[in-house]
Amino acid sequence: NYHKMVESKTKATTARARIAHKLARYYRATPVHLTGLTTPANPSTSHLTLGGAPKRRLRNSSNTWYPADDERAYIKRASKQPRASTGRASVQPGSVVILLSGNNRGRRVVVLKRLTSGNLLVTGPHSVNGVSLSRVNPAYVLSTSTRVSLEGVTANVDDSFFKRGKRFTKNELKNASEHRLKAAEEGKAHEAKWRAELKTVQKGVDAQLINNIKKVPHLSGYLGTRFTLSNTTRPHELVF
Repeated sequence: NYHKMVESKTKATTARARIAHKLARYYRATPVHLTGLTTPANPSTSHLTLGGAPKRRLRNSSNTWYPADDERAYIKRASKQPRASTGRASVQPGSVVILLSGNNRGRRVVVLKRLTSGNLLVTGPHSVNGVSLSRVNPAYVLSTSTRVSLEGVTANVDDSFFKRGKRFTKNELKNASEHRLKAAEEGKAHEAKWRAELKTVQKGVDAQLINNIKKVPHLSGYLGTRFTLSNTTRPHELVF
């Protein structure tokens, strides 16, 4: 045990010496970590700037410089600039689309509008096929030629409406700190409040939409049926 203690003490001393070398404490007349050693005979030098005169950066503020002969001209192509998506012409408010991903894949839903983020705001309606008000990436939908009237339907929903609270897994809550436990409780409260608000908005949107769907024969059954492919289905002959 004695030899182990001596060995560990030697390693600690060596580590401290390396750190002191990196911090260049031997270079300072009055090191930062020994501020109590300043005397009239040994004044402090912490106010001095080492390294010579400050560097000056040349600026062409008056635009009097001419470009060099070998200066490369960079072309900014319009095709490389990011632009907001304009959406697909076949997917418009009122269109019936087929979801291709997620828990509701294969379901036929009604597009209400296109959000600022580029995602589509869709609804089942919930009482018809169980799809609630949600956002969908337009790349994962299959457009159809079926249209539903949105007369009287108002959906005052934007991307901020779908902002969820912080959620933690069971493993993350094991031996968690008080701060994390508090954040988990706040996330659960926010989730419960959001779900209650979603139900209220869902009822208001679906009320008039279902009335418009009932006006078209067999449209309710069409929306309630999941889209599937069988062995005898020929995809190239399908008409959506």
